[in-house]
Amino acid sequence: YTTGTFDATNMTVENLKTYVTEALNKSIRDFSISGNLTEEQQKAVGTALRDWCHFYDNDPLNAPLNNPDGLGTVSLTLPDVTEIYDDTFGEISLDNYPKYSLALKSVYLPKVTVIGENAFNHQRYLQSVTAPNVIEVKDDGFGDCGELAQVDMPKLTKVGNFSFYYAPDANLPWENPKEIGQYAFQNNHELTSINLRNATSIGNGAFRYGSKLESITAPGLTVIPLWAFSDCKKLTTLSLGSPITEWGNQVLNNMTTENITLYLHKDQKVLSDEDSNGVWTVAESASGVDFGENETFCGYTFKEIKKYEE
Repeated sequence: YTTGTFDATNMTVENLKTYVTEALNKSIRDFSISGNLTEEQQKAVGTALRDWCHFYDNDPLNAPLNNPDGLGTVSLTLPDVTEIYDDTFGEISLDNYPKYSLALKSVYLPKVTVIGENAFNHQRYLQSVTAPNVIEVKDDGFGDCGELAQVDMPKLTKVGNFSFYYAPDANLPWENPKEIGQYAFQNNHELTSINLRNATSIGNGAFRYGSKLESITAPGLTVIPLWAFSDCKKLTTLSLGSPITEWGNQVLNNMTTENITLYLHKDQKVLSDEDSNGVWTVAESASGVDFGENETFCGYTFKEIKKYEE
């Protein structure tokens, strides 16, 4: 147990867990584990890290933080792994009390293409993730990683629900994805301007509580769902480059829309919320938007409504 660099290909699950545990106890903090680890092997490493440094949420016994000196001290490289499986390195629930794993500082995953559900959720001291070949992060992959500051995923195209929620200071991979799930980037305090150049769909509350967001450009969206950009109180420019066919309830809730310039497609129709529970859709006899004549759209009054130009 003198090094964190080793090949786990032929190790049993129990031996792998024991090795990582003993290495941690001998003050090893940098791990590079070779081999395309199976799901059970990944969970063995995750369990060793979790048992070594963890915290129980809502524990009626008020158990103290286990091993506070281990918070955010471990760097993990998995050079041969191609997929991170569900429920591997994040929180687990024991007797209905979540057990948070808090040891990781950084993760390097050079060959991984998919990161599973809850894979790293609640790793609250994780600071950086480098995964240059990842194309999908599934639901809650990095949810509640409150110290996450840097995410390098240039090929990411699909972002699941809650994938990066409460990653408040992260430089998040928002430009390339085509599909962005519900609350995926909620509560981010770093992004100031975003261009969703490839996105064709976003989920409810996808960018809610973006405290520094001033400008949003979304050339490919036709549906703007519930709470999509609500509580982004510094927003001054919203540019929508395709005709919007559906506008959800409270899209711009708790915002001063009179400070926002709205850009709409030249062929945008007026939307109606008749009998649709706050959801605005294109009425059968809808007319086009009167650019320069009317500054209201979907119940909101804007500073200006202009034609979108590429």
